[in-house]
Amino acid sequence: MEISGEIVPGVGLAGIKIGQTLEDIAIDRRSVKSISGQKLAYVMDGSVCILFDDENKIRQLSALSGYKGKLNQKYYIDEPIAEIIDDGWIYSEELDGFIKQDQKGVIIRPDLEDASPDEIIEQ
Repeated sequence: MEISGEIVPGVGLAGIKIGQTLEDIAIDRRSVKSISGQKLAYVMDGSVCILFDDENKIRQLSALSGYKGKLNQKYYIDEPIAEIIDDGWIYSEELDGFIKQDQKGVIIRPDLEDASPDEIIEQ
């Protein structure tokens, strides 16, 4: 696992790939928790969240604060949300995050410390 590995939509991040199993990524089974019926694990000091399906295959990966990799060699975690809005990202109420047509499977969710989407868009 690499804390600065590229974020590749629909493929993976940190050297971890969607579809791999718990055994493939060699993390301790005890680090997988069940929360609200979903199995997940936080790795790399909490900078990556892994969501597993019922067969212990990776279904979703989330890069969180502290992750150093970039999406498209451009966007990075902890970047001010106002920076991405100017690049064609739009807010989706349904998904509770910013999406972009050419970035299928990617949702950028603002940090609670960022301004609300309405405040950013009004500026």
